[in-house]
Amino acid sequence: MCIRDRNNTSIALPEQINTLLDNYFCVVFAGNLGKAQSLDTVVDAAEKLSDLTDIKVVLVGSGSELEWLKNQKDTRNLHNLEIVGRLPMESMPSVYNKSDALLVTLTDNEIINLTIPSKIQSYLSAGKPIIAALNGEGAKVIQDSKAGLISEAGNSMKLEENIRYLYLLSEPERDKMGKRGIKYFHQHFNMECQAKTLTEILQENVGLYE
Repeated sequence: MCIRDRNNTSIALPEQINTLLDNYFCVVFAGNLGKAQSLDTVVDAAEKLSDLTDIKVVLVGSGSELEWLKNQKDTRNLHNLEIVGRLPMESMPSVYNKSDALLVTLTDNEIINLTIPSKIQSYLSAGKPIIAALNGEGAKVIQDSKAGLISEAGNSMKLEENIRYLYLLSEPERDKMGKRGIKYFHQHFNMECQAKTLTEILQENVGLYE
């Protein structure tokens, strides 16, 4: 996913979200909240982390599992699970910048395992550690980039352990992970991103010359 600010301006985040990101160790999941995202794994991991009151698992987005997530939060009394809802695309760089780690989870599926989720590219470019619970090509990118911690798809116990490990890791060590992500992004994905952006510009302006 190529994030481009069309107006060259930044959008201020809502005060509630700013306060959340500024005052807690926030592991942020951004994107579609659907069946393929294995959100039961995220919820189970959040429940296991409930003893660490400084950690928040923050879900930004919407999808078919949104109401189920809200129900799970209430039923399990998960004070560390924050469901933010959808935000404007232009605000996501600010969300990423204020996050302590970025989360990606997927189900174990033969077709899904062959693809690299677009959010992994945007996560790498954000320069934040990535915590992943998935298999296949997406996991390989994170492993090769050394930009985060990986567990198998659906393994909530290992996901919880990885979040705890990153939480206890020093800030300089977390920064190193993020910098490795940026480096990997520029080496492997930046040209693709530029090509997509150029295509968008051409599509937007083609009518000017007709």
